[in-house]
Amino acid sequence: MRARPLLRVTSRSQSARSLRDGATLAALAAVGPMLAWIAGAIRGAPAFNDFNVYWLAGQLVDRGTSPFDGAALADLAARQGRDYVLGGGYSYPLPFAIALIPLGRLPFESALGLFLGGSVVLFAVAVAAWLRWAGTWVEGGRDIPLGRLRVAALLAGCFPPVLGSVATGQANLLVLAALAAGTTRLLSGRTAAQAGGGVLVGLAAVVKLVPAVAVVPLVLGRRPRAAAAVLVTGGAAIMTTALVAPRSSGGSDSLLALLDPDPYFTNASINGFVSRLVLTTERTRALVPGLFDAGPVMALATGTFGLLTAWVLWRARAQVAAGGRGLALGIGFAILAGVIGGPKDSYWNASLALVPAGLLVATAAPDLDARWFARLATPDRRLLGIALAGVFLQPLAWLAPAPLDPAPLAWAQTLVGSVALVGLLALWLVMARWLSAPGAAAQSQNLPGRPASVS
Repeated sequence: MRARPLLRVTSRSQSARSLRDGATLAALAAVGPMLAWIAGAIRGAPAFNDFNVYWLAGQLVDRGTSPFDGAALADLAARQGRDYVLGGGYSYPLPFAIALIPLGRLPFESALGLFLGGSVVLFAVAVAAWLRWAGTWVEGGRDIPLGRLRVAALLAGCFPPVLGSVATGQANLLVLAALAAGTTRLLSGRTAAQAGGGVLVGLAAVVKLVPAVAVVPLVLGRRPRAAAAVLVTGGAAIMTTALVAPRSSGGSDSLLALLDPDPYFTNASINGFVSRLVLTTERTRALVPGLFDAGPVMALATGTFGLLTAWVLWRARAQVAAGGRGLALGIGFAILAGVIGGPKDSYWNASLALVPAGLLVATAAPDLDARWFARLATPDRRLLGIALAGVFLQPLAWLAPAPLDPAPLAWAQTLVGSVALVGLLALWLVMARWLSAPGAAAQSQNLPGRPASVS
């Protein structure tokens, strides 16, 4: 007769322990972003630069003015006494600007605190949830040692682009949280969960367009409802905001300026690399000044890269359609390609690469045993080493920029300025190899059993 209370107590005890473990993981994931926040606050005015644009854009929309109006943005900044680098101005879809209206009505410091605080909390919760999900990725699930989970959570929060996103006041952590939660649901065996995942990815695409590329592997993976959910969510958000605030959508064609050449040193995309080859800036020297028009060459390089990505996915369509690891690799591969090929993607946007990297690890080492790296084929180990080195070394290349004279040092600085792009391309090659030769890859990785559908 007393068995039932004991069972309930045990269940409650396990639930409480699960909550404590999840809270611990979230707290560890938040360590890096919080340190970046504190460092930015100590640094002062140069920090949190991009949030100035968000805050001002919310005010412009609130006043019925377009956030894409660069002159109005600069004028408002001057009247508000905000000192920041305007750059290309507001360069996000309109729904994000409308969502910023409540923050625009607050004092800058209060708005910044709410924005960064919400970003860090959502990011930390997403990391904790992702790590708990990883243990269910193989049939029957497996208990991952808590120590491994804690190390993984801490490392995720210390990923340099994540730290930089906080220090510059960017929206990447919000996008990353929605994208991470969405992808785990897209891999579910339940249709309703897949549709929910599509909604989350669609919302992420409203802020940064990159997540929308997940539609391609979803179509190949025969998950039309999930693909439709991504498109409908993003499209409905854009259409609704255009109807609600028609005057604020004026000048949105300025988003096409994202396709213009941009040699700025933080531009880690294909656009940035090609632009710096022919355009000299105050920090970099062109390797072949004026040899070609950067715009068409950049468009050709990006288009070719997109076609290569589509070709790899098409060749692996049977593997992607089978679900499980194939679909996970396909989704991660497409998102990573979007990060690499996105026009004017700053180095901080590479924080979104955590999702492809997480999907890669989830397919090869769902128990987070670091020994899986030693079981990889030699080319994969080398490529992953290049990927890690590229992403982690990029900020170091900016700490002490070489002078523009003598020329050899300046040229070296220009090439080193794209080391993160090289790292992301190395990760892209690993995922392309695994999608192109799943049998050989699985053998070299000593992968566990086929992953089950998870909810």
